Amino acid sequence: MSNPQTRTERREALIAAGAIPSSEETAVAEDTYRPEVSPRVRDAVYWTTLATAAASALASGVAGIWFPDIAPQVLATGGVATTVMGIIGGGVGVVYRPGRTT
Repeated sequence: MSNPQTRTERREALIAAGAIPSSEETAVAEDTYRPEVSPRVRDAVYWTTLATAAASALASGVAGIWFPDIAPQVLATGGVATTVMGIIGGGVGVVYRPGRTT
């Protein structure tokens, strides 16, 4: 069941058939790619997400000590805020994808 073709021969055949792009076409695509999200927006979202997570952690820690009567509500609110910001930050990371070729 051995295949007499080498890997290079199979690749050349696939390129000739148009099944896969050549390395030159791939290089051009990599050079022309621009993320849909600007670096400024990306940085703003990441810094806001970081600040929200830090504020949530601080509020959750302090609420249990200084405000034990409202601690459960503070923890729930912080959990929701951190989850939402994590989803937004993750979405921006997926859209940004600087390593994407197409």
